[in-house]
Amino acid sequence: MTRKKTRLFSNRDGSFHEVIAAGAARTRRGWAALLTVAALALAGVTALPARADEATVRVGTDGAYPPYNSTTPSGQLVGFEIDLINDLCRRMQRRCELVAVDWNAMIPKLQDGSVDVIMSALSIRPERRKVIDFTLPYFSAPTYFVVRQDSRLVYQSDSRIIDLAQPSAAARASLALLSSHLSNAVIGVEGATTHEDVVRQMFPGVGRIRVYPKQEGLFLDLIIGRVDAVYVGYANASRFIKDQTARGRKFSLLGPGMRGGPLGEGVAFGLRKNETGLVERMNEALRAGAREGFISKLSRQWFGIDGSIHYDPPAGATAQAK
Repeated sequence: MTRKKTRLFSNRDGSFHEVIAAGAARTRRGWAALLTVAALALAGVTALPARADEATVRVGTDGAYPPYNSTTPSGQLVGFEIDLINDLCRRMQRRCELVAVDWNAMIPKLQDGSVDVIMSALSIRPERRKVIDFTLPYFSAPTYFVVRQDSRLVYQSDSRIIDLAQPSAAARASLALLSSHLSNAVIGVEGATTHEDVVRQMFPGVGRIRVYPKQEGLFLDLIIGRVDAVYVGYANASRFIKDQTARGRKFSLLGPGMRGGPLGEGVAFGLRKNETGLVERMNEALRAGAREGFISKLSRQWFGIDGSIHYDPPAGATAQAK
């Protein structure tokens, strides 16, 4: 297969950088060049009529990052974000269209007006805030390293979840121990993501970082042994471990879970700068969905954990992910 260089949006400094993206030209299963779906037509949801004086909201997603979003063999979009955006559009009484956009092109396509909203586990980051706006976050879950159970990297690690924004002394010691066990290891990460940033910034002692355009590639290389560990979100890690266990292969989480800090404030929808009206309406719909427990229910359905956000905490409390 020809190896091809692809421009990816950099999380570190807001510039663009190049990474080797093997198979980046791979087509989406079941996707046409442009896939448009009426979001209000979700089965089981009674669509409220869209206002005739308002334009359709075009929502860009890559349909390739389960369980946030994925494409079935028949071409149907499914996932946590698909169900969520359908619900938001119903609450806003807006007609929405889902548009196929490659991950690498999401921010450029948003900025040139091809789409109005982007979603695909998009973390809120200060660098990204310089060029786009965000809604309230709708999901926050820990990230982990995943290894084979018989890997030389395995050690007796704790099960804590560390807030990288404010790590305690015990948390820093736990991270230092993890770093020592990752020394000289080959680590797989998806490119142009906060996961890549964390590995590069916090674990400089690793032997090599292999960057992949999609998570499928890094998991495949973990199975065949081309990488010693991969760094991914909890949902993808747990699902991979479960799937591989069913196939007789044993994998496990390594070290503590991590969230916050360089991993961002959580996952949110991205919009063009100064689209305050749409941002406010989406935030209002998110608050309503959270109050009613709908987002919590979706989170448990698709991730097996409640990573929903408390938007309206008791007086004096600070909103945070569960």
